[in-house]
Amino acid sequence: MERRIISDEALLNYLDGQLSTTDRVLIKDKIKNDLSVQQRIKELEAIHVALFNQSGLENPSKNFTEKVMANLHVPVLPYFFPVKGLMLLIWIVDCLWLNTFVTDLRSI
Repeated sequence: MERRIISDEALLNYLDGQLSTTDRVLIKDKIKNDLSVQQRIKELEAIHVALFNQSGLENPSKNFTEKVMANLHVPVLPYFFPVKGLMLLIWIVDCLWLNTFVTDLRSI
């Protein structure tokens, strides 16, 4: 008996109802007669149902593209902008000065 392998794509198209009548009949027959195809179709059905029932997926709003396009010209602030750099410099100078001060006190 000839064993033809049916692709996952064909099985998914079968589950989605996107096959022609003749292809659908051929795959139905293969599912009836081949245990490995039966197992694979059960696995794909479980994935299919899980993805279909997943409520976490959201559709973007109707004006999503317009919002994105409108904000393309807005500059993005770098993580280290001048105020943070100045504060970091003051902290380093303060630490160095404090270290020098403590060292001077120890030498007394």
